[in-house]
Amino acid sequence: MTSAAVAIIGALDLSVGTARKADHHGSLARQFIALEREFAHGRDLDDDEHERLVRERLRIEATEPTVLRLLDALCHYELLRSLGDENPAPRVSWFRRLSAHWLSQSYYAQRLPERSGR
Repeated sequence: MTSAAVAIIGALDLSVGTARKADHHGSLARQFIALEREFAHGRDLDDDEHERLVRERLRIEATEPTVLRLLDALCHYELLRSLGDENPAPRVSWFRRLSAHWLSQSYYAQRLPERSGR
């Protein structure tokens, strides 16, 4: 039974590609750190240098994965709750919550009601 569970989890991990995604995330982080190093903190950049750095930032951002809007909204509401916001979070079905980490649900996230007080 345990070996079957391990095999299923391993197959899911392979199909989802968590190792590949983690490598891509690490690569993006290294590229952004290298770009930040190039910004001359404390001195003015000339126009050509600024334009080159902006183009490099946009090139890096173009390789980023898409934003998972529902997950972003759920994290936002969790942050508000941790800061003491007592307004109830919008109702989201268990399936949408579960799949928010993997499926883009931007239309659903745009329909989440605004919360008062913030």
